[in-house]
Amino acid sequence: MGPAVLAAAAVLVVLAGGCGGPSSVALADLARDHQAYEGERLELHGVVVEFAGDEQANVPRHAVLQDPEAHRVELVPFERAQPHVGSTVRVVGTFQFEPGRGRLLRIDSIEPAGE
Repeated sequence: MGPAVLAAAAVLVVLAGGCGGPSSVALADLARDHQAYEGERLELHGVVVEFAGDEQANVPRHAVLQDPEAHRVELVPFERAQPHVGSTVRVVGTFQFEPGRGRLLRIDSIEPAGE
């Protein structure tokens, strides 16, 4: 193979390596334009906050990821988020918007955010 073919192959390998990874999105951007991220795999950062829920209103106990301006996305399943309540985390998952429920992220991974 000639140098041009090898160079082209190297570029393709580099480009393919970047495909399929999560997109890092600010919670404020997600709140402004949630339709743009429907079904996307995202990386989000924020503090995990727990809400007790309300049985009478049929609202279960749940956790959200929140930024300093109180932009929020629910973290699903609750059991994966609960150990991180009060902590700043990095979460990767698939984003959905459900009418009547709002913005939610189905967790693939959740870990403490690096300092």
